[in-house]
Amino acid sequence: MSTLNKIKIIEYTTTVLYDRKTKKIWVSKRTNPDKEFYEHWQSPGGHVEESDISTKWAARREVFEETGIYLKLEELNYWRTQHYYKEDQWRIVHCYKAEIKGIPNLTEPQEMTHWELKKSKEILKGSMIDSLKDIIRYPKENETKIIIIEGSCGAGKSTLAKKCKEYYKKQGLLTTLIDESFITQDPEQKLKKYAENLEKYKKNEITKEQMEILAVE
Repeated sequence: MSTLNKIKIIEYTTTVLYDRKTKKIWVSKRTNPDKEFYEHWQSPGGHVEESDISTKWAARREVFEETGIYLKLEELNYWRTQHYYKEDQWRIVHCYKAEIKGIPNLTEPQEMTHWELKKSKEILKGSMIDSLKDIIRYPKENETKIIIIEGSCGAGKSTLAKKCKEYYKKQGLLTTLIDESFITQDPEQKLKKYAENLEKYKKNEITKEQMEILAVE
């Protein structure tokens, strides 16, 4: 973990495990009420440790620790990297995917339920961790993120970002620009929309099922 302007930067991995025949996804539900994302669907993942040689090594370690399945590094395919800002943390989540034949074991019964094989549409009906939700909703694999931190370079940041986006667009890549506004604003107004929907739910204007669906949109 490192810091930037008093903001903690923490790296994670998440690995989506697919069944080789059905292409369904293996998920389990978090059961520890003292931890974040209680009762949310998840895929194997966790912190990148200092002892990990790379994020791919970290992903393989987490898969083994949580499922008992040992993957070769070449069996892990990089998907993309997601960025989330929560309170005083900038979370960088490196997403991978792998096809498996066997059934994942429940190696941490105090932390999660048994692994279940589900269709993406089924998982989207419930609550899930952010990275899994974004992987399912936006499955496009080819992507590039341009990260510019205020003060990291001199004049011309906007021009540089624009030129980079134009170049990557021509290459057919999905490109996202992340600048200082990412950690100071809510550009898509997700928090505002969630608060408004939560207020409607409290007033019985929408049902619990509707609230769950709106929460992941």
